[in-house]
Amino acid sequence: MSIKHRLRNPFYALAMVLGLLFTITTCADAVLMMKTNRAGAMPRPGEPGYELMTLLDRHGTEILVGELAALGLCTVAAIRLDHVRDRRKFARRQEGNRSETGGGAANADQG
Repeated sequence: MSIKHRLRNPFYALAMVLGLLFTITTCADAVLMMKTNRAGAMPRPGEPGYELMTLLDRHGTEILVGELAALGLCTVAAIRLDHVRDRRKFARRQEGNRSETGGGAANADQG
């Protein structure tokens, strides 16, 4: 399977974006955990990062699980699309071989 064939699968690009988003969210969640363990390290209302830290504190686990589920579904969809395309390609190749050899049942037993 060539690289060009793989790049045409839109689920690969989506998986890359989702993977990057998951990585960024995980790093932000790790920063939240480190700041939570330090007294006075959390940003106060109005300071930069307050909204993000509040969002991750309240919904961080749900966001990470949702991103991971989306990444898993995208991965399965990418694999499935490749599988379907390969089966179609194989069927076309088999059909081409049958038309070249005459396509009879006797020829199928010989090949």
